[in-house]
Amino acid sequence: MPKKFIVPSMKMYDGTTDPDNHIAQYKQRMFTTAIAKEYREASMCKGFGSSLTGPALQCRNIERTADDLYEVIQKRGEPLRDYVGRFNKEKVSIPACVTSTAISAFKRGLLPDSDLYKELTKYQCRTMEDVLSRAWAQIRWEEDPAYRHLLSPRSDSRVVRNERPSRDDRPYQRPRSESTSKRSDSRATIDHSTKLRATNAHHPHGQT
Repeated sequence: MPKKFIVPSMKMYDGTTDPDNHIAQYKQRMFTTAIAKEYREASMCKGFGSSLTGPALQCRNIERTADDLYEVIQKRGEPLRDYVGRFNKEKVSIPACVTSTAISAFKRGLLPDSDLYKELTKYQCRTMEDVLSRAWAQIRWEEDPAYRHLLSPRSDSRVVRNERPSRDDRPYQRPRSESTSKRSDSRATIDHSTKLRATNAHHPHGQT
């Protein structure tokens, strides 16, 4: 629709006269305006409302139904409090809202990986009051300082790891026990005695 488009002046239609006559008049006035061909159909559709007044204008407001709640979807990163507020605002604008549809739409609009979505999946709610009760409980938890602390980066854990003493890379040496030391000393004494006997056998006393 052109930015500077202005609907031509004509008699307003209030719903008390023949609607076909008004539509014919509207088309005639719109065809006389300088509108590019590619914009003509869109301009006629969007400009028609400005030719209505009174009850005729009110009839153009289509009554909303509970199915319209499926259009309310939680955005990634949007706090749960904001989503609940938007959903409730949309819900109160629906005159006859079916409870089962509202519950289904509320759950489907949640992020599928959120804690509330998992809870509503595991525990079915029969009333919208029960759903909102669980939602506000989750909101209080998400806004609690303890929950926010869990989401914050844990820089202290990195500090603890850096302060850990370096590991000794030398090969492990098993400590010698007392019994092992005694066995080693006994072997050394036996080997020494054996060597002395062998030496005396080759060199008898008195020989040079």
